[in-house]
Amino acid sequence: MVLKRYAILVIVLIYGIAIATSKELTDHYGLSFHSHEVNQDERTGMILASEQGFNFRHGFSFNFELSLQKANLTYGYVCRIVSNDVETLDLVANLNIAKMNFILCGSDGIISNQELQGEDIVLGDTWMNINISFFPQEIICSVGNETVHMPHGFQNMDHIKIFMGCNEHPAFVTTDVPPMSIRNLKLFDNKKEPVARWTLDKHRKDHVYDEIDNIKAQVSNGIWNIEEYVSWEKKIEISVNERNPQIATDTEHGRIFVATSDSLYIYHTENNELQCVKTQGGAPFASGGSQTIYDPVMDRLVSYSVLFPQLITYDLEGNSWSSYPGVEGLAPIQHHNRFIDSETNTLVVFGGYGNHAFKANLACHSLSGGDWNIHSLAPEVAPRFLSAAGYLGNGKFLVMGGFGSLSGKQEESPRNFDDLYEVDYKTGKVRKLADITLEKEHRTLGNSLVIDKESGKIYALTFCKERFDSDIRLLSLDMNTFQQDILGEPIPYRFLDTESFADLFLYPKQQKLYAVVLNAGINQQYKINIYSLRYPPLKISEIMQKEVLSDNHFLFGVSLILLVSVIGAIGMWGYKKKRKVVDVQVSVDSSSVNSVVEEIPEIIKEKTISCIRLLGGFQVFNRTGEDITGSFSLITRQLFVFLLLHSIKDGKGTTSQKIDEVFWFGMDKASATNNRSVNIRKLRLILKEIGDITLVNENSYWHLDIGKEITCDYYDAINTINYIKKEKGFSLVMLERLLNIVSSGSLLPNMNVEWADAYKADFSDNLIDLLTTMLSLKDTENDQKLLLCIADAILLHDTTNEEAIKVKCRILYQQGQKGLSKQAFERFSVAYMNMLNEKPAFEYQDIIH
Repeated sequence: MVLKRYAILVIVLIYGIAIATSKELTDHYGLSFHSHEVNQDERTGMILASEQGFNFRHGFSFNFELSLQKANLTYGYVCRIVSNDVETLDLVANLNIAKMNFILCGSDGIISNQELQGEDIVLGDTWMNINISFFPQEIICSVGNETVHMPHGFQNMDHIKIFMGCNEHPAFVTTDVPPMSIRNLKLFDNKKEPVARWTLDKHRKDHVYDEIDNIKAQVSNGIWNIEEYVSWEKKIEISVNERNPQIATDTEHGRIFVATSDSLYIYHTENNELQCVKTQGGAPFASGGSQTIYDPVMDRLVSYSVLFPQLITYDLEGNSWSSYPGVEGLAPIQHHNRFIDSETNTLVVFGGYGNHAFKANLACHSLSGGDWNIHSLAPEVAPRFLSAAGYLGNGKFLVMGGFGSLSGKQEESPRNFDDLYEVDYKTGKVRKLADITLEKEHRTLGNSLVIDKESGKIYALTFCKERFDSDIRLLSLDMNTFQQDILGEPIPYRFLDTESFADLFLYPKQQKLYAVVLNAGINQQYKINIYSLRYPPLKISEIMQKEVLSDNHFLFGVSLILLVSVIGAIGMWGYKKKRKVVDVQVSVDSSSVNSVVEEIPEIIKEKTISCIRLLGGFQVFNRTGEDITGSFSLITRQLFVFLLLHSIKDGKGTTSQKIDEVFWFGMDKASATNNRSVNIRKLRLILKEIGDITLVNENSYWHLDIGKEITCDYYDAINTINYIKKEKGFSLVMLERLLNIVSSGSLLPNMNVEWADAYKADFSDNLIDLLTTMLSLKDTENDQKLLLCIADAILLHDTTNEEAIKVKCRILYQQGQKGLSKQAFERFSVAYMNMLNEKPAFEYQDIIH
């Protein structure tokens, strides 16, 4: 009895920890259901229980939270509890008439139908607690504080299944689903001891495990609410036909303004409405170096140029500008930073670019009138543009990153700046806070920083200015440790100098971040896209539940570990005969075996059946081993690789919009959609030949679902690299496996398209970094054959790698192959000159002596 009570206490504590963890992660979680707004095939369903069902012979309770959403059609099955495939207890809801019914049905028909009705009971857009308790002779159902009793029970409760929303049960199928969300599903036995709990925050793509016994709940077409913290939602697209539309944001009322010479667009985030107003007079500055900003004190827009002392203001009630702008000529400070200090009624502007020069000027202007007060922060802050700034208060603001040069001259060693400064605009004092290393693909920034003093974090939009077809990511930086994270999923961004613009702001009332993105125009059509992300943002890894292996997978995993261990032992036995090595002991206990199995990639088999090769060139073999590479046209080949790379990257894939922008850029939407549909149909026919690989569209994302019988050298290489990096001890087996894979050549050498460059660079960098580390390990330093293989693999992917050529030439020379050694260095020197336009910093004699 004592042990039993102790066990219950432990479970209660686990519940408490689980609840605390969920609330710490976010309060916005749960599963939302596609309802009548989509066709039957796309509606959401969820099933709790395995094929065997739950055995609750003496009774049980089912508790969960339910939120019914308002819509035109709200009728449907919230849940259907099935006993022995004969009896059911249904919960049916219809929010439009504020009614819910608990219906008990047996083999002979309806046994009981209990109704709860009233707007004070059946609430819309509010979390309601639902509890259903089953006893041998009674069922008690409650919604909030309202309870109904059924003087009947299930005849047998040893085979229970619970369906939420639609289901495909052979005898009780239904597709009537109310628009709803659910969370915190809990099952208790007849003694009120917890059996299972599905919080519905962390999850897998189409299933979720309970937090007590890893019971799997299968989900179809679900909407995971917590993904709103990692996935930007596109709210609206505004099209204008003028260059340099002026963009301003109102963080107090959740408004976004887009001003042209004759119109003002106002997007209201509260109700997702766009208001378009024809201006009654005046116009804003419209050069690439001028901007418009919202003045929260006077509730007006302020348009400015540092070339003119006069500020042009917009009256939101009279719908007119105070005057017309002067002629700016060449824009003096493009992509500068700006903010308003409401306490002193001051507009503050920093940095920018113009006339082939970067700027470090700090310009201040009273919103009450007067002229600009301008002075330079150089050399304390190097001249730059495309930096991000945010106001701290008390006259201080932060400036982070950007692109510029120490002298300010465009021709004198321009570069990215990875730094963070605190500036006092009142005194001009500058304090450098840190040097930070931004990711090479995301080193220039959107205009504004979001500063969260409570959490000690700052957020910025980052992108690569060297690419036209770029993307924006959200950067998080800890103000105490300066640790940075890239959060959420990318936003498509067409960047072309002054024709593009990106800004970020937090709307505290909604607890949402908004990204405003001006994309470079096509035929003088410029598009301003607005995206939202719930705050605080999360990493994808924070919302993904760890996969749980079944018993069969567990046994397979143990077998795989033993197999790898045996192969490793045999390999090391033969290896030790050639040299002495330090033994690396690896122990695996039963508590950690699941995680170990997950990390071990599948063993590669040399085969050409259902095989996709990307290293050394694109090549595909079907399920019979026949080479069907010729079946791909140029467009289907690139489309297939594009989808494959995106699917391997994060498992989610890519959107139709992104596909259209990459492959049918410049086409009207109808033509692009038609081209996409035609080529996807062609691609699907080819995929059927390959084997267990299908192209699916899920939650508005296209991705490739790759079965176990499919092999892909690029995917296997990534897995092997990640495995080796995670292992503490040296593994000859895994290193030789990796060398075998990558010896085919570089990634997609004959596919020279811009969107593939980032994948090529990332793969090459990760591979070379790992192999270069292997060159200096004690476990490899005396094995010349292995070192030569590593060096050859590095040079295959980086022909100008100095460390690798030194190792190769030295070993060949020591082995007496002096001619080959010299030839290798000569080939290296030619490649070095062709790529870098200079000779290597060392001679051949420096290597061999």
